[in-house]
Amino acid sequence: MQVEELGKAKRKRNASKEE
Repeated sequence: MQVEELGKAKRKRNASKEE
């Protein structure tokens, strides 16, 4: 399943946007 990878990428993008 690619759900975990998608979640990780989404979290990384969120952190990048917050910075």
